[in-house]
Amino acid sequence: MALPTEPIGSIPRPVELIEGLRAFREGDLSEDALDGMYDRALRATIDALEGTGAPVITDGEQAKPSFLTYPVAGADNIEPGGVEVPFEAGHTRQLPLLTEGPFRYESYAVSYLRRAQEHASVPVKQAVISASALSLLYPDDGLDGYSRDAFLDDLVDEVEADIRQCLDAGAHAVQMDFTEGRLAVKLDPSKDLLRKFVALNNRVLDRFSEEARQKIGVHTCPGGDKDSTHSADVDYADLLPLLFEMNAGRFYMQFASEEDPERVLEIVREHSRDDQTIFLGVVDVNDPEVEAPEESGLYLFHLETKSGDFFAFPWVIAPAEPTADLAVLASTNTWNAYNPFGGRGNYACPEGLPERPFVEPRHEMDRYTVGSSWEKPNHEYRPISFRRPCTFTSIPRDESPTDPIEGKEESHTTSAEWRLLAWLEREGYDYDLYAEHQLHDGTLDPDAYRAVVTHTHPEYWSRRMYERLKEWVFDRGGRLLYLGGNGVNAEVEFVDDSRMRVNNDTDGVRNGGLHVEEDGGYESRFDSRVESEGHLLGVTFSRSGIMTAAPYRVRGSSHWVFDGTGLSDGDLFGETSLQERVSGGASGHETDKLSRYAPDGIEVLAKGTNPDDGGAEMAHFRTESGGGVFSAGSITYTASLLVDDHVSTVTRNVLDRFLAEPATHE
Repeated sequence: MALPTEPIGSIPRPVELIEGLRAFREGDLSEDALDGMYDRALRATIDALEGTGAPVITDGEQAKPSFLTYPVAGADNIEPGGVEVPFEAGHTRQLPLLTEGPFRYESYAVSYLRRAQEHASVPVKQAVISASALSLLYPDDGLDGYSRDAFLDDLVDEVEADIRQCLDAGAHAVQMDFTEGRLAVKLDPSKDLLRKFVALNNRVLDRFSEEARQKIGVHTCPGGDKDSTHSADVDYADLLPLLFEMNAGRFYMQFASEEDPERVLEIVREHSRDDQTIFLGVVDVNDPEVEAPEESGLYLFHLETKSGDFFAFPWVIAPAEPTADLAVLASTNTWNAYNPFGGRGNYACPEGLPERPFVEPRHEMDRYTVGSSWEKPNHEYRPISFRRPCTFTSIPRDESPTDPIEGKEESHTTSAEWRLLAWLEREGYDYDLYAEHQLHDGTLDPDAYRAVVTHTHPEYWSRRMYERLKEWVFDRGGRLLYLGGNGVNAEVEFVDDSRMRVNNDTDGVRNGGLHVEEDGGYESRFDSRVESEGHLLGVTFSRSGIMTAAPYRVRGSSHWVFDGTGLSDGDLFGETSLQERVSGGASGHETDKLSRYAPDGIEVLAKGTNPDDGGAEMAHFRTESGGGVFSAGSITYTASLLVDDHVSTVTRNVLDRFLAEPATHE
């Protein structure tokens, strides 16, 4: 059974429109220019709502001067000084006052509806204001020659006309905003005011047929403004029994922020009627935490300034429960290590900010003056925070996965990783995406999957991350695809859920703390703290061939990874790559070679043709438990997946084999 869904509420206005309204009020913008801004905001809102797949949309109230007072905007018998509504944040909003009769609308909601229908390709719902809200415009001390009863008669006529015009114009439904419901209980705990509000709104609703009332809904919420509300402290139990006495066919209830939702649902069950459809709000608009999508994956928040500057930051969404046989790790620790925002990262002042700012970093920073940023004992390296903007993880708005990868850090972080995810989706593989910390803290349970992918540049791992995957592969038959280079090269420690410390001490680690290419010394920073990553990956990074890229040359064409490729020993593959910084092939940027600690039985299937014998060694091995590891050994490997048929076929062969065979832990 498909659940009906409808959007509720106003959509935040773009900066252009906000500033345009200010300029219009100050006389610096023409009405025609403002109308153009309204139209652009309306189009953007409709495009965004339709882009979500919503079967019904609204206009987001972009062109309304106010959701409450739009009918009287510009009226000459309205003035400031009406009822004040206090909000929990300490501010107030004040309604206007009617100064004389008769009461008439200056504009009707149907004008906004028709404007939205011109641009929409799906049904449009229209919001109107309730009679009870507008009844607050009448002054407590009355008006000479215009009684309250006469005002209410006129008011009911106008609200009826507002609703009827929208229904006649083809509105999918008409939503009557009743945010004053809870407020009425707060202002008058006896509920007498609420009863009067319900009776007044029923005077309107009773003028419609039963069929028409099924298209009329009542929206109730605690009134949000500036991230606070005016009546969230009012118990739904004091509102709902009387609310459902309104003769509407639909009710739109704020629900996501309720502390005891099951209790609220019981009240709804007890007091709603069979002919009433109840819509429950699933987003708390005052909650600063953004609700994650249900589908796991890499999402991008888009930000834009009024001058058109654009930025997007990545959001790794893990599943609430595993949904696929394949888990993919985003190399989020690497993103953080390379991020210099705030003046430091693992490659800029890793031990802390200098006593005075650098004027010319290339002449003052250790990285450039002594050739390394890592000359201190581990305890001197300060934690680096994940809670920082990162400029190189932004992906341009119009970039396609098959476009070249531009930029220094972009070439080995988010942008490059996005290409792998795009390839998985192109090839029809379902996957769950996780941040690396989620392998550390147990959110990612490898036993829930047949295969795990780590890729591109997963340089920084914690001991726990490594040990969990190693045990899974060797003891419980897990399958690991390492589709990257210079992986697991240094140990990180998670100080808390927002910071990590990198152990960079290079004592005994030759070649700048990255790898020793001959016997003696540690293979990596990780080796100096835990053990060589070669025990798990079979390969480990070395500096030969660094910052070059080239195709692989086949060594073991009889191996099943080359099935369907037509490749023979000595043939080249992986000649095409999207990476611009280090272009030339799938073996490149930083490459791994066979470790002296590689497991028994490991096979080298291909080797990159990079200079100085620096090509990546592609390898595969199986474990006694039925597990297996495939290592590409190259940062540029994922940049070739979408554009090199042989690299695509090899990777597909590995995935199909790893996913087809049940693991021993299943």
